This record gives sequence, C-alpha cells and structure tokens, in this order.
Amino acid sequence: KSAVFESNLATKGAKLNEIAIVAARSEHQVPTTQNPGVIASLDDGPITACSGGRAFGKGSLLVACGTSLKSFDWSGTFGFGSGTDFEKVNLPVKVEAPITAIAADDQDLWLGTDGGGLIRVPQSGAAPTMFNEKDGFPMSSIRSLLLMPGRLLIGFGRGMDGSFGCLDANTLKFTGTKPSGITLKAGEESLQPPPRRSVSQIKTPDGTNTFWIACDSVLYRLKFDSQEWSLQLPSHNQPDYPQAGGLRTLSPFKNYVATIMSSGGVAIYKVSVDRWTHLNLSTNRIENDITTLAIDLDKPNYLWLGGHGKITILDMDTQKIVCEYRLAFHDGAIEFLVIFQGDIFFIEESSGSYELFHWDKPKF
Repeated sequence: KSAVFESNLATKGAKLNEIAIVAARSEHQVPTTQNPGVIASLDDGPITACSGGRAFGKGSLLVACGTSLKSFDWSGTFGFGSGTDFEKVNLPVKVEAPITAIAADDQDLWLGTDGGGLIRVPQSGAAPTMFNEKDGFPMSSIRSLLLMPGRLLIGFGRGMDGSFGCLDANTLKFTGTKPSGITLKAGEESLQPPPRRSVSQIKTPDGTNTFWIACDSVLYRLKFDSQEWSLQLPSHNQPDYPQAGGLRTLSPFKNYVATIMSSGGVAIYKVSVDRWTHLNLSTNRIENDITTLAIDLDKPNYLWLGGHGKITILDMDTQKIVCEYRLAFHDGAIEFLVIFQGDIFFIEESSGSYELFHWDKPKF
C-alpha cells in the first residue's frame, strides 16, 4: 500500500492544483440591506481558543489568548458607546500553559492546555482539578474539547502525534483510544482510525451518538456507543485533504457536514445520499481560500463561509452561491463565525489584532 500511495503523490499534487467544479451564482440572491459593524476589539496576542459559553457569570463568547481568558457578552446591549467590550475572566487557578481548548456548562469550566493538561474549574468556586498523564492521558497537550451530558470528549495533539479519548464527568475515569508514541505507519495505513494524529476539532450534528473528528489531513466519523470508526476524508481516490486547523473549519448539522479543504473550497457531505462533493467558490486562489464556516441552524441547507474580508452563503441543496458580501476596507481573515436567528457575529484577524463584528442577519 505504501508504494502505491507514494507513487500517486505526483498525480495527486497535480489534481490539487486544479480548481474545478466552481459553484454558480444563484439567480435569486439574498438581499443585504445593512453593513456589519465592529463592536469590540482584542489586541492581546494570537487567539489560541474560542468557544461559546459562560465562565463565572461572564460570556457568552469565551476567548483565550495564551494563558489569559476573556469574555464578551453579546446577549444584551452591545456596540460602541454601550460600554460592552471584552472582559478579563479572573480564574481561581494560575494557568501556566497556553489555553488551546474551552468547554463550559453551568457546573464546570474545562480548559485544555498546550502541555499543561486539562483543568476543571467548578463554576461554584470550589477548588480546580488538574488532569494529565497520571490520570491515564496519553499526553498533556490538548487541542479540542466537546462537553456532552455526563462526558467530556478530548482531542490530544503534540506535533503530528495525537489521540482521542473520553473523560466520564461523574466518575472522572478516562478511556483512550491509543497510547501516545505509536509510530505512524507509512502511506494510507497511517490514516486508518482511531486517530493517531493531532485532533483539532470534535463536533456532533445532533448531540447524541455520532461525532465528527477532525485531525491533521484526516476526517473521521465515530458512532460512540458502538465505537464504530470510519475514515471520511480523504476518501478512496480522493486527492484532497480537509483543513483541520483554525478555530472553526468543520461544521455538521442534521443532513449536512461541511469542512474546508486544504487546496481551497469546501467539501460537503450529504448524509441522506452518503456522498461528498468538493465545491470551489472561484478559480482565483485567494478568492477560493476559506478560513471559517458555519451551517445555519435555522436554514440548514445554507452554509456560511468566511474568507479574507468576505462572507459567502452557499445553498448546499442547489450547490449555488446565494449571497456574497465584501467588507469595506477590511481584508483580514475571518476566523470565527456564529449564526443566530437574527444576528451574525464574526471575528476578523488583521496583523495580529482582532475585531468582533455584528451583522443583522439578512432576510431570506
């Protein structure tokens, strides 16, 4: 398998450089009558983790910049002049390693770190708890967290090495899928599940039993109860790979799963027909570079795509672009995008600084 895999690299590389199947523009475009506006700024260094949630009464957006945690409350009055800005979250524990993953509910705030293990911070103010190799973890470097009722799913990663596991939130017993340090096999064999690469994102479309696990150049699906793993991307004869990096490059909901592709464009999986489709936005490589995405929960066939100073809405049913909006005087990468029923929030990075935008959701 390794020889065949290596011999196809040149062919795959040539295919990666091709931009084909470009999504057409719909004749019925979504009208945009209002412009997005900057409502807050952040200049505390690179964002290392970002999540919805609340910490000690502060939220609803939690952002980590290295070892510090900040919040923004978009549930009330906001905007310049309102007095609402990013606030520092005072933690009852000294965080010594950069925060790389965040999960929160009413009981606990969970912080994954780059080399400092997992920190459980009770929202009640009780003493924090640390978890690392002594608790069975394969390593102390954590890249992703997903909190579910009764369990915390954990994605580990250090360099190319990684693993996946689950911590029982009641018993605090950890169950992992692979000990760290197993040598990666060459070629296609290294992609086979369970993950042996850094796990950057863990998402569920329905909050029940099915999970999508994004690793470096690999995307898996896991049916948790039966521990049934399947390799989704790269699929058989699929020359392209998912782009797992970034704050939000994978989005599953109901009948669709979408992920950004390394060569540009987006791969869309329709559950009902069990098929992946790679769509590009443009033959121009810069215009085809997607930096974040989110499926609209109120209109699940609409996929919102953030790029460099541009937002695109793609109708996944028709595979057509129904809206393109370019930010005036802004061309930084949009790194985090949240779609509510009437509001859109997104974070744009430019030269190491970040701005939080609000946009009244266009009427469909």
